Amino acid sequence: MEKTTENLLVWYAKHKRNLPWRESTNPYQIWLSEIILQQTRVDQGTAYYLRFISAFPTVFDLAKADEESVLKLWQGLGYYSRARNLRFAAQMVVEKFNGQFPASYDLLLTLKGVGPYTAAAIASIAFNVPVPVVDGNVFRVISRLMASDLPIDRPSGLKFTREQMLQMIPAHEPGNFNQAVMELGAMVCKPVNPDCNGCPIQTQCLAHASKSTSNLPVKAGKQKVTPLNIRYAMVIFKDQIVVRLRSEKGIWQGLYDFPELNFKQDEMGCLQEAETLFGTKMTLLKRSSTFTHLLSHRRISADVCVFHAEQVPITSADCQLIALSALATLPVPRLIEKMLPLAENLI
Repeated sequence: MEKTTENLLVWYAKHKRNLPWRESTNPYQIWLSEIILQQTRVDQGTAYYLRFISAFPTVFDLAKADEESVLKLWQGLGYYSRARNLRFAAQMVVEKFNGQFPASYDLLLTLKGVGPYTAAAIASIAFNVPVPVVDGNVFRVISRLMASDLPIDRPSGLKFTREQMLQMIPAHEPGNFNQAVMELGAMVCKPVNPDCNGCPIQTQCLAHASKSTSNLPVKAGKQKVTPLNIRYAMVIFKDQIVVRLRSEKGIWQGLYDFPELNFKQDEMGCLQEAETLFGTKMTLLKRSSTFTHLLSHRRISADVCVFHAEQVPITSADCQLIALSALATLPVPRLIEKMLPLAENLI
């Protein structure tokens, strides 16, 4: 194991990518980057990281921000609970820890939205605490290194991976070691067509020796993706449009979209429902083609009926009439962002 650790550290020092959050051991920057990079590619996440650091240079700045501005800056990254938790955790750091991130792994876990992986990353990189990280890249590297067929989406696979990482992590460079394993998984030990010839631990890799690399890691089963159909109503009155704030619990909480109609209806049925819903005569201007959006557990298919209202539409408590020109300033889900040109063309 010592040889494996040494080879990884030497390789990482020479081949690591030049990423902005690696320029310091500031725990705020490390925390911010790790939250952004959850479920997000590095190339996409880097741009968001730089925007957040520019808008909120310190944890105090983020703690003072209003939720809508944080969600707007997050727009396009998905999994919006991460953005809400980000702001809430910043407030916790300011209020409970006087603006200083705790160096303790256990205390880091008390922050909203910080799980074992993120806590381990902050503790090891910022504070040199020898606690291992475990993410998809680490699962893949360890499964292949040890030729383990334990399913990585089951407790037995997680326990095995953590035990192996604990045996290898060095007390003097825990942060660099954790990053080395993750970097190896991202750049060399890829899910498909891994670069085994460029791997610094090829000679220690049991999967390479047994030619079983392509069969590892093992997963017990994937989550079923269920379809969801939505029909939205864009209701235009003069230079204004009706939007809906999603206040209910869910992945889009705190974001804006449009009122919904029964997707099973034909155009005449949609027109009649819209007139009843908003209490005014309508003209159906257009009906869009279908927009699709794939989440980890759901495939959304949505279209839009664009209406012109003859009088001021009556809106429910969660809806409001805003200027069309202000539509682009609202935080919206990626699916709604795809639809905005339909309204922008009417300005």
